[in-house]
Amino acid sequence: MKIAAARRMWWLVQQALREVAHLRFAWVAGLTALVMIAGVVVLREFNFGAEEERFLRDYAEATLALWGTVIAIMLNVSMVQGGVERGSLVMTFMRGVRRHEWLLSRWLAVGVALAWLTLLGYVTLGILLARYGHAVPVRELSVAGGRMFLRLVLVSSFALTACAAARGLLLASGLALGLTLAAQLTSILGWAGRHSETATRFGWQLVDWVVPSFQVLDAGTSVGNALIYATGYASLYALLACAIFSRREI
Repeated sequence: MKIAAARRMWWLVQQALREVAHLRFAWVAGLTALVMIAGVVVLREFNFGAEEERFLRDYAEATLALWGTVIAIMLNVSMVQGGVERGSLVMTFMRGVRRHEWLLSRWLAVGVALAWLTLLGYVTLGILLARYGHAVPVRELSVAGGRMFLRLVLVSSFALTACAAARGLLLASGLALGLTLAAQLTSILGWAGRHSETATRFGWQLVDWVVPSFQVLDAGTSVGNALIYATGYASLYALLACAIFSRREI
């Protein structure tokens, strides 16, 4: 049984990766991100002095965070909601595939796409640093790339859960964006929970507990703790998405 399930999952992941490869907007968004990172040379006309290296890194990471978020949400919405609306999901189930297997295969395929985007983005950043005479700290960039990938995996988990819970492309996209914004603003949510009235304090604290904080993935947190934190929340959201999707009417 386990071997059969592994074979089904491998077949589903391959199918999902082919679907990702055929989605033009994913290629367009990814190339746009890389072009924007490489296009930072235009901004070098401004004299940043000794802070130029810091500016290059901040700019590249902000670009990856923006376009990686767009790709993570749109890929999940297109593949999950699109599969439901096109009716291809029902045909897949006729081959003995379970709902959670189909859903997780889409999530894994999106993760592969995000890994490639992160890798190419940081390689482009390293080339720019070397091109303009700055040191290229390979280990430091690798760790930063890993933290960025964990952030994007969390966004992908938000989008997967939104697609399982919501009906319609716009509603799923809006819910995923809302969760992503909440993860970015958890410090404000925590402040609101501490300073709100007793009647609403628990609600704010509940949101603060349920939504992970992107700040934990910053350089101030050890690599191991960041990995455990992101993996734990991403797994919980993925399991929640599977539980919701298994009971959803299709």
